[in-house]
Amino acid sequence: MLRSLIELKPRDVPLRVALRNTAAVVVPLGIGIASGHVNIGLGIAAGALNTMFLDQPGPYRLRMQRMLLTAFAAGISAFVGSIVANNTTALSRSASPRTHLRLRAYQTRTSAWTVW
Repeated sequence: MLRSLIELKPRDVPLRVALRNTAAVVVPLGIGIASGHVNIGLGIAAGALNTMFLDQPGPYRLRMQRMLLTAFAAGISAFVGSIVANNTTALSRSASPRTHLRLRAYQTRTSAWTVW
């Protein structure tokens, strides 16, 4: 087992692709930090990170379809997250019915929270 941990293996990703993906994450984040817009830089870097995992070899049409579908799914999840984040009830229900029941039980035990 120890041998498999220290054994050098060939890279799965070509060096050129690894450098391109690293730049795609680091550059927007660095520009965002330097310009004082960390949130925007972080959002762009997170999008680049998601795209990086989809950048698999194959026909460009298939790659484009995968990236568009993933971008659409990420946009929908960001929209739902922004709506749900301000609503504790919706947030707990979206997590799981069990979480919602636990949160409701906690709210009934504490006087600082109102019971709905």
